[in-house]
Amino acid sequence: MKVQPIFSANETERALAAAYGAAAGRLPGAGDERLAALRERSIARFEATGLPHRRLETWKYTDLRGILRELPEQGAVPSDRPDLAELPLARAFAALTPHWLVFVDGRFRPELSGGAAPGAGVTVRALSDGAVPDWALAELTRTDAGEIDAVFDLNTALMADGALIHVGEGVDAGAPIAILHLGESAGTRHLRHVVVVEEGARLALAEAYGGPGAGLVTASALWRIGDGATVDHVKVQAIASGATHLAPQLGAVGAHARFSTFTLSLGAGLAREERRVTCAGEASTVSVSGAYFLDGKAHGDTTLVVTHTAPGCTSRERFKGLVGDHARGVFQGAVIVERGAGKTDARQSVDALLLSDDARHDAKPELEIYADDVQCGHGATTGELDRNALFYLRARGIAKPEAERLLIAAFLDDGLSAVEHDGFRAALGALAAARLAARDRGASDA
Repeated sequence: MKVQPIFSANETERALAAAYGAAAGRLPGAGDERLAALRERSIARFEATGLPHRRLETWKYTDLRGILRELPEQGAVPSDRPDLAELPLARAFAALTPHWLVFVDGRFRPELSGGAAPGAGVTVRALSDGAVPDWALAELTRTDAGEIDAVFDLNTALMADGALIHVGEGVDAGAPIAILHLGESAGTRHLRHVVVVEEGARLALAEAYGGPGAGLVTASALWRIGDGATVDHVKVQAIASGATHLAPQLGAVGAHARFSTFTLSLGAGLAREERRVTCAGEASTVSVSGAYFLDGKAHGDTTLVVTHTAPGCTSRERFKGLVGDHARGVFQGAVIVERGAGKTDARQSVDALLLSDDARHDAKPELEIYADDVQCGHGATTGELDRNALFYLRARGIAKPEAERLLIAAFLDDGLSAVEHDGFRAALGALAAARLAARDRGASDA
């Protein structure tokens, strides 16, 4: 039965619902009854609730319905083929010789993809490449409509492409896999990635989003990490300042597994990075960390929920934020320890550096503990550059702009130390340094 709307949809919500109606028959897996039914349930919920707004607790700092008042018109797709060798995002990871999955304006581009071949026991393909395999379909339908919010429902209904990655039991995937999405023109894109790492397997995966296109991108991911598996994941978001990037990700981590994920946000006018990770097996280790650089009038929202359902698990959430000009940063982080999850060790922290008088940062760390014998803590700091440290450097003959740059770089480097994979940490460090250099050039030109 179709859910009846309880509000009056605005122009954006009507356009998104209409987009589903126009595309439903052409979307991947359209002939599969289970996937079609999932899409229908998702769009029905979206039509009933609309975009998230500030009356919802988890969206109180980011009124998406108020901000996203209209969708960008579809722009002409550039005829030129992107040169990956000239793209900083691609160059940063090139030294790792990964296997590339390249998407342009929301569509898989096999002629741009390739590189190191995936090893035996590793499946890497696009969602749009024929029938959806059973293992991916199981993950897609396991997470039903409404498990997060309307953005996830919208992405579920309209997912048109994405990466499907499966690493078999006991398999080491070897060379990293890199997902690169380039927004070359204006428009609306919806990507869904599915990553399954079976028991005892190993995977290093990088995601990168860039390009000059001023559009709306929803990029969701589903993770299932088996017992004893090891996964290193990094994501870089460096899209155009006029674009919107909404990225809910869900993960379940098995017993004695290790999952490390780090997000570096360097672009977008409006971005929300949402992570929901469950420590589902005993003695698992999870790190959900990141850093973000906001300037201009950018609005960046980092929201995460780490849930401990099994005993003896360790989680770390560590974020660094740089907020300048008239930008606004938001951090909402919750650690939930369920009954029976004794001997949990959970730590969460967020540190924000305000680089102008007009910058703003909101932080809301939370702990919900329903078990005994746990060690949990959280902290949040927001402030300007340390005046004493700045004075110390200037007293030794270092000019003020250079002294500020050194302190900011040290602040970011401390955050990047959460990246456990050496190659990924070097790649992210190079991108962060380039972003700081661009800021310095902008300041000198002002």
